[in-house]
Amino acid sequence: MSGKGLWLAAALLGALAGCDGADCVPSVERCDGQDDDCDGLVDEAFPLGRPCAVGVGACMAQGFLACMPGGGGVRCDASPPSPEMETCDGQDNDCDGGVDEGGDLILSGEVGSACGGGGGACAPGVMACRGGRLLCAGGQAAEAERCDGVDNDCDGRTDEGDDLRAAGHVGRPCGSDKGACEGDRSACVDGAVVCVRGTGPLAEACDGLDNDCDGSTDEEEDLLLAGLIGGPCGAAEGVCALGRTECAGGGLSCVGGVTPSVEVCDGLDNDCDGVLDEAVPGEGQGCGSDIGVCRRGCMINHMLHRKGPLGRPALLFAVTVAWSHILSRSR
Repeated sequence: MSGKGLWLAAALLGALAGCDGADCVPSVERCDGQDDDCDGLVDEAFPLGRPCAVGVGACMAQGFLACMPGGGGVRCDASPPSPEMETCDGQDNDCDGGVDEGGDLILSGEVGSACGGGGGACAPGVMACRGGRLLCAGGQAAEAERCDGVDNDCDGRTDEGDDLRAAGHVGRPCGSDKGACEGDRSACVDGAVVCVRGTGPLAEACDGLDNDCDGSTDEEEDLLLAGLIGGPCGAAEGVCALGRTECAGGGLSCVGGVTPSVEVCDGLDNDCDGVLDEAVPGEGQGCGSDIGVCRRGCMINHMLHRKGPLGRPALLFAVTVAWSHILSRSR
């Protein structure tokens, strides 16, 4: 047992035996985990275990008070981190008591270099640290595009629609959508946001839509005023007769007239083109018989319906002459 241990043991035995202090000599209490002053308490004069901190800036660390080696006092048991190169972040990175010092940031290359420019509204400046953030000071950096006739985002284009729509500056509803009318939309015109009319109101048309956006569709009065209905339609040539233009089912139609039809061999101008029995199916095809003295002929039709000297009598005469010629050749 060491001398100190023997002394402690003797002091304890003296106290138990009613020692009056003659053999127990207390000493000044030290921070060593021992009851140096023989009062039954250990290190009572020291604030052990209290929270503490060491270091500054980013090097600060939290810990608790503990005895120093040698017992002469207390120290904080925290282990602070090592200093780092200063950066623009609002912190004392190099643990020197200063924050974002310009000289240190220039050495690190974060500030002092040229920035900005690139055309449009942009202008060159110098990188600087403000409030823990890097920014281009003294110049004009690119910004979100605005409708102002300026190339705000410095991309070589001005007031481009895609960027303005993405930012919500244009393309928003600003008009009516009643009837066939589509809502107006905001647009950028000459550097200013204006409300541009979409579709309608327009003049009423016969299309099943409420073109004039008044809540009614294909109103007869509006269509008459516009001259879309009520007028003559069709043709008056041949068998055709004029009708009247009306609006029905969202479309214009000719009602009450006689319309052209396919031309047939009937002495009438069926297709109403001013010519009778033209291009009738079968015309020019062979006809008749070639049995015995007979010979085949060719289909004709228009002479049957002509008026004047080339009418039916001429046709009968021509047939008689042809028949006589056929008979003479067969003899």
